[in-house]
Amino acid sequence: MDVMTHTLLAGIAMGACYWWGRYLARREVLENVIEKTLMSLDEGGFIKTVEDENGDMELVPISEILAESKNNT
Repeated sequence: MDVMTHTLLAGIAMGACYWWGRYLARREVLENVIEKTLMSLDEGGFIKTVEDENGDMELVPISEILAESKNNT
């Protein structure tokens, strides 16, 4: 393998690792932003959520909230 081929292969591998790392980091940051936004909206009373059996937050449909309020009156 000559010097140019080795340099080209190493550069491609480094570039691929760089872009893969950027992709994974962006996804992690996005997940954190979404989680904090949902928690803030839930604490402020703007949305209603319940915790499922896995510990994940699940949004409650407005139709269920309206049905509950009609049954309570």
